[in-house]
Amino acid sequence: SRGETIGIGVTVRPHEKGYFIRSVVDGSPAFRSGLMANDIITHVDGTHLITQKTPEEAIKMIRGQKDTSVNITVERGG
Repeated sequence: SRGETIGIGVTVRPHEKGYFIRSVVDGSPAFRSGLMANDIITHVDGTHLITQKTPEEAIKMIRGQKDTSVNITVERGG
């Protein structure tokens, strides 16, 4: 399935545990933060993405507002 590129510089697809990172853009905020392809984003700002958010809400949370930070929890190496 196709992924969606989102504001922190990753391409993701839904996963049973969260959002699977398919790729990370070099130089992006995600890259600078150490996120890697195959990581799974499970939480944003303490909110579990799968149990508490629709896909649209989850993507919006991961993007965050321009010039703001989001706290992302990942499971390494999905």
